Amino acid sequence: MPLLLATVHDSHLLSVLNNLHELLLLCYLGLEEEQKVSFYDHVFLEKKVQEGNWCPSKGSIRLFMTSVATALSMNPYLTVQEKHEHINWFRAYFTEKLEILKELDVEFGSAASSIS
Repeated sequence: MPLLLATVHDSHLLSVLNNLHELLLLCYLGLEEEQKVSFYDHVFLEKKVQEGNWCPSKGSIRLFMTSVATALSMNPYLTVQEKHEHINWFRAYFTEKLEILKELDVEFGSAASSIS
C-alpha cells in the first residue's frame, strides 16, 4: 500500500510541475520583440513627453506628465510600445482639451502656441 500512495503523490507532484512549467512559458511568450528593446527605452520616458514640444516646461500638466512617465518607467508589465501609447493618449487628451485649459488659465508656457 505505501508504494501506491507514493505513486499517486509523485504523479500529482509531476502534474503540478508540468503546470508550473507551462505557466512560466506563457509568461515569456511573445516577448522576443521586447528582448531587442534597450533597458533605457523602458526607463527613460521623459524624452517621449518632450517629443514634439507639446508639454509645457512647467506647471501642473508638466508635473502630471512627469509623474506618468515615472510611473510607467517603473512598470515591468508593459512593453515599451504600450508605455508610449499611454503617453500619446495623454498628449491627445490635453491637446483636445486645450481650449478648456486656456479658459481655466492653466499655464502652458511655450507649448500652448505649438499645440494650436
